[in-house]
Amino acid sequence: MPYADPEKQKAAKAKWYREKRASDPAFALREEERVKAWKEENREVHLEQMREYARRRYEEEVKATAKPKRAKKKAVADPRVKGAEPLKLIKTGSRHVA
Repeated sequence: MPYADPEKQKAAKAKWYREKRASDPAFALREEERVKAWKEENREVHLEQMREYARRRYEEEVKATAKPKRAKKKAVADPRVKGAEPLKLIKTGSRHVA
């Protein structure tokens, strides 16, 4: 069914395409081959775009799988001692006076 709005038309066509690929294995295989052939034919034309897309996907994947960074502990002066200098943290996490 055609829509007056081109965005709605595009969305409806994409929905049909996804549903057709999911429900018809033969169609999915033909489409996979068609897309593969198209990419091979137009490789030189779209190579820069393909590289940009791959780079962006890689960065997103790295960002998604990266471990969250821990906040660094700050050295704090002992509040019980007047005029005490801040304690320095060593790598083991134990404290000692500067």
